[in-house]
Amino acid sequence: MVSRFAICPVRLPKGPLRLLLRQNDLICGPELMRAASLAALDCTRNPCWTARVGRKVLPGSAAPLGALFDGQGTNFAIYAAGAARVWLCLFDAAHASGEERVELTEVDAYVWHCYLPGIAAGQRYAYRVAGDWDPDHGKRWNVAKLLLDPYALAVDGPLNWGASDADAERLFDYRFADGSRSDLDSAPGMPRCVVVDRSFDWGDREARPHRELADTVIYEIHVRAFTCQHPGLAPAEQGTYKGLTHPDVLKYLSDLGVTAVELMPVQQFFSNRGETNFWGYNPVCWMAPHGAYALAGRGGEQVAEFKEMVRVLHEAGFEVFLDVVFNHTVEGGNPQYLQLKVHAGWVRVRAGAA
Repeated sequence: MVSRFAICPVRLPKGPLRLLLRQNDLICGPELMRAASLAALDCTRNPCWTARVGRKVLPGSAAPLGALFDGQGTNFAIYAAGAARVWLCLFDAAHASGEERVELTEVDAYVWHCYLPGIAAGQRYAYRVAGDWDPDHGKRWNVAKLLLDPYALAVDGPLNWGASDADAERLFDYRFADGSRSDLDSAPGMPRCVVVDRSFDWGDREARPHRELADTVIYEIHVRAFTCQHPGLAPAEQGTYKGLTHPDVLKYLSDLGVTAVELMPVQQFFSNRGETNFWGYNPVCWMAPHGAYALAGRGGEQVAEFKEMVRVLHEAGFEVFLDVVFNHTVEGGNPQYLQLKVHAGWVRVRAGAA
């Protein structure tokens, strides 16, 4: 049985969500008109990009959010209430210098969207958004900052903090010296989102165990720590999702009487500057499995490897629980400009406020 559902517990709607709130209805007040003027100014500050001549851009759908590959192309949809202009940025590979920007012109219920024929699984992408810059009122739109998709299913690459304060400052939307707006391009230090083929063969029937809570014995597991020194695993498999599927690992858990494994954070997370985050309580994309735990690769392969791990654990009789942290992120306490927030209201008012 082949499923095209993501690893996240979100059901895809049967039809497109179109609330008939068009772009002309959104850009109608003096505030957003000023934002549009500011956006035009911002674009002149970042000339190092190209738009492919002849790129076919279709309206697409506002639902589902994220990047949905259908076998012939990809639908992109991003929520950005208050934005004046939005660009989808396409890259050949992580940290590649070449960037193609596709401006999104379709807006439904604050969701900006398009459909690009020919864009397949493995395509790296991110966003840039222009609008008002008024930190005292929670408005920090800055087209110089490359943004990750909150609904991305895979992320390629870590944060590149560089070797100096000047390198690190690119990742922030303010200048270290005086807190003023930074127009430094953050792309050289930013990872990329990845378009993923959501299809996966779960077998003829998905063997998902169902036990009463009273009969459940949970073993909390850190994917890397649990397998990083296991003598029965090949070195390449140690510390990976695949490592958890090894017969010796499954037998060990079964012999303990375990009925469910609870995975410590496996959502994509990053490390702060000068530190190595081991435990994973520094997430940034909750629907993307952490790429460094995948043996197969970080170009979307981590999603298939994660699903395969779940499939094998289920077949072995283990339920799979996920430890998910929402109350703090890699951005917490430091206004790094990493991700286009799902809700426009969740924006810092001033530097240092979480």
